[in-house]
Amino acid sequence: MSGASFAVRNVTAVLPDALLENAVVVVEDGVIVDVSQRAAPPNAVDGNGAYCLPGLVDTHNDGLEREVMPRPSTRVPVEFALRAFESRIRAAGITTLFHGISWENDSKWNRTVELAKEFSLHIAEYRESNSSLIDHRLLHRLDARDGDGSDALRTYLEDVGAPHDFGGDTPLVSFEDHTPGQGQYTDRSGLVRYLMGTRGLSAEQAEVEVENTFLEREAKKHYRSAALSWIVNSAERGHIRLIGHDLATPAEVEEATEWGAHIA
Repeated sequence: MSGASFAVRNVTAVLPDALLENAVVVVEDGVIVDVSQRAAPPNAVDGNGAYCLPGLVDTHNDGLEREVMPRPSTRVPVEFALRAFESRIRAAGITTLFHGISWENDSKWNRTVELAKEFSLHIAEYRESNSSLIDHRLLHRLDARDGDGSDALRTYLEDVGAPHDFGGDTPLVSFEDHTPGQGQYTDRSGLVRYLMGTRGLSAEQAEVEVENTFLEREAKKHYRSAALSWIVNSAERGHIRLIGHDLATPAEVEEATEWGAHIA
């Protein structure tokens, strides 16, 4: 309803610090101009006592990945998946969405750097087409130990990052290391339970998966320092806004701050 003018009465308005019952919300040219208990305009829509709140901001959502691949062997066009996903997001009251774009090659999660670039370009083009129903944004997720992911993200940001991160906004980059035994999974049992719940594995299968993941990622440890060096340098130069991901302790927060991160 961008640019529309209307009013809604008889709602419980959700304010930053309180609930305002029997409220009237007035919108002019797409902007909320008044929230009060004043007399409603004659043409105000009756909210029937429902809650009324501003659009929600989803700061990290990976849902488009599953929308594109609803089944392991089924792939639908990104354009179709994006519009279908947008409809559900909007129905949930979300009006600004940061799509998590995973720059990594991981067959277990059906992630590739090619798909990450495809997602980024399609989302940018859809937003710029002025036909989108919500505000689509990008959250670039960089796997700290994926050399292909680091190279691909770096190329993307250097080649098309600025125009495709919407109006010159500084790209958001989350530096992520999901190696078992550190961060939120310092205790590996937490990751075992997560895999059992999300992938239907038995405890024994999940434990084997965790150990294999650890060994696989330890073999790629050398990629982490190179990626971190580039990330820190980019943040210092103002080319990206660095995000600390899954920080589990005060020490990790302090370390991320030293890297130049301002968001966790």
